[in-house]
Amino acid sequence: MSKNKDFTITVEKRESLGKGANRALRREGKVPSVLYGFGAPAVSVALTDETCLSVLSHSGMISVDIAGDRTASVILKEVQRHPVSGRTLHLDLQEVRADQVVLTMVTIEPHGEPVGTQTGGQLEQMVHEIEVRCLPADMIDTLVVDVSDIELDSTMHANELPWPEGVDPTSDLDLSVFQVRMANIDAEEEEEVEGEEGEEGEEGEATEGEGEAETEAAE
Repeated sequence: MSKNKDFTITVEKRESLGKGANRALRREGKVPSVLYGFGAPAVSVALTDETCLSVLSHSGMISVDIAGDRTASVILKEVQRHPVSGRTLHLDLQEVRADQVVLTMVTIEPHGEPVGTQTGGQLEQMVHEIEVRCLPADMIDTLVVDVSDIELDSTMHANELPWPEGVDPTSDLDLSVFQVRMANIDAEEEEEVEGEEGEEGEEGEATEGEGEAETEAAE
């Protein structure tokens, strides 16, 4: 389990709004954003590209210094990206209170070698992130899961993960996260055999066609 570390950024207020002003900011290497206050009016702000990258790589609570005006505890709510280049165009930041339950995504990472791999099995991870509900102080970035006890043809579900106290997954607890199973070698071999039979069949059909042509010519 990786607990969120204190993370503080500084943003500047935006006075000029609109598409033209936003384009100008991006040319300066900044990302236009909006901070939605808790019971307070939204504030238009701008982040540097470097700060934006830091925010995107941090899944927990963020302390924001709004140009020396005030500080706020926020979480990243929405990211708007360019459909072609993938560049970040806009961020929505939501202010939260210490006693407010929030939703956040937690990265799931396996640790160890499943016992089932000793008999030819392979570990498969079906889910890499799970949404959880928790208080800001209980937020975690990553949940490291010991998979060493998973046997061949066995599955580990969301309700079997070592969730810390105060962190509750919002997804179906029967959701399959990890499983160990044999590689489907037989199916691959069957496909190869079917492919070979198909080629032989085509040759046979061609020979039969030639025979018919010869018969017609003889007649």
